[in-house]
Amino acid sequence: MDGQQQLSRAEPVDRRVTDAAIELHEAVNPARWCITFADLKFFRAEVHRAIQDGQTFQQENFAEYGPSMYAVNEHYIKPVTAAAGKMSWALMMNPDGLDCDLFITHAWQENVFEFTDKVMTSWPWRACHAWCCMLANPQNLDIGALIQSPSVSPFALALQSSKYMLVVPNRHKSVYTRLWCGYEAYLAFQSDKIIRTAKPSIWREVLYSWLGMFPALLIGLIVGVLSNVWQVELFRQFITTTRMMALFASLVSQHCGQNWLCLVANHATWWQGIGPILLVTAGGLGQLEAE
Repeated sequence: MDGQQQLSRAEPVDRRVTDAAIELHEAVNPARWCITFADLKFFRAEVHRAIQDGQTFQQENFAEYGPSMYAVNEHYIKPVTAAAGKMSWALMMNPDGLDCDLFITHAWQENVFEFTDKVMTSWPWRACHAWCCMLANPQNLDIGALIQSPSVSPFALALQSSKYMLVVPNRHKSVYTRLWCGYEAYLAFQSDKIIRTAKPSIWREVLYSWLGMFPALLIGLIVGVLSNVWQVELFRQFITTTRMMALFASLVSQHCGQNWLCLVANHATWWQGIGPILLVTAGGLGQLEAE
């Protein structure tokens, strides 16, 4: 069989696949082209696995944020959905569709892990299903035909069905440099949707902050115990000194912008705050031993 005969047989097959994908998207309301939180987590893991395999994204500089959304669309979403039947990634995962609770708006300027991590961190706990254009729209079909009339486009229909809109900022440009994001913000405001801004997780920063306060806790413990063993006057002097340190560091840091002075003020405040508690505790234990 020569190449021309193979091509002639492949074309009807491809046409049938395309027609089936179009029929699926016509059968399911565009507002239901949604994913779950677990789907998004799976999507992130699959992109990460594709990167680790080294078979795709070969020209990308990922750093910690992953490849760009454009690269993910070209090298992961399109090939995967084309092999599955050319439907959208959302309908590939949920062929019957899901009710839309959360509408995600983004500008495609962000990197994939920046996007997924912000969305998963900021996902409203009452929202079960989310609509996101890159996963909801069939990337292998003619998307232009779907958005000829913005007011009845899949974007507008999904947003009208949702309760929340999640705005995903990025490190490169404002999301509102993209016209669709501005239009979506307008529709959300007009429809009184709950609008939230996605933020990255800060649990590491919180953990480091608590670990940074541990020396202050230890010093407060020592001072509290020693002030009970020695003289209360020593404790009063300590309180006065730490208050002066905190006030001085706070005032100076506001004018010179030195973060280390802010830390001094924070630690000093911790010392004077934990000292009285430990003093009272130590005093109470001492009375119990005396009794």
